[in-house]
Amino acid sequence: METLSICTTVHITDCGVIFYRSRKVVLSSEEEDDSPTPPLPPSTLGSAMSPPESLPTRDILLRILELLEELKEDNRATRRMLQAQRGNGGNTLSFIPDGFPLKTVREVEEMEEKLSDPSFMSDLITAVADIGGSTVDEATRRMMVFIMDHDLSRLYNFVGRNGKREFRSLKLFEVIFGALKKNSLTSQITRKDVERAVSKWLIGSRDRGGNRQARQVRPSPSFFH
Repeated sequence: METLSICTTVHITDCGVIFYRSRKVVLSSEEEDDSPTPPLPPSTLGSAMSPPESLPTRDILLRILELLEELKEDNRATRRMLQAQRGNGGNTLSFIPDGFPLKTVREVEEMEEKLSDPSFMSDLITAVADIGGSTVDEATRRMMVFIMDHDLSRLYNFVGRNGKREFRSLKLFEVIFGALKKNSLTSQITRKDVERAVSKWLIGSRDRGGNRQARQVRPSPSFFH
């Protein structure tokens, strides 16, 4: 007496699509069909089921977004200053502040001397105010990006502690305060609001320009000297 059996072979393609192929096997009552099953073609199951290549970590993606935001802030500040340089419908040039962003402590000292002139300080406040910003933090970021570059900002904090220079006593702080008061969207702020915003920006300077990633990388401990 013969019996009928169905055998199914599974094939997985490079695209991960599964095909089924069936064949009939007739077994006699006296002897089973011992013919070997044909081997499967080279399977791509391993590659199809293997996980995709590892993607950048969340921290790296966040850092990329931060760097892009810093570039956008720099561009915004530059555009604002170019607009501020034009007066009377763009036919003439208004006050153009030279030497910004400041890059060295010496340049800060020289700018402090210039700011002893009340007329120069008033003109600079007007120019910096034109950079604008809808909130105290946003406007402070834009103005500080214009005032000093990232490397210089890391040498300062607001009160001059921990071996850093004091920003609070500089006339440049008065420029930021006056510019924020002159900006219609931030004109209601207090001196304390400006102190907090500038301090926050200076504290964040240690993470700008790729420094956050550098601080997160720690050398592996060595057991051999």
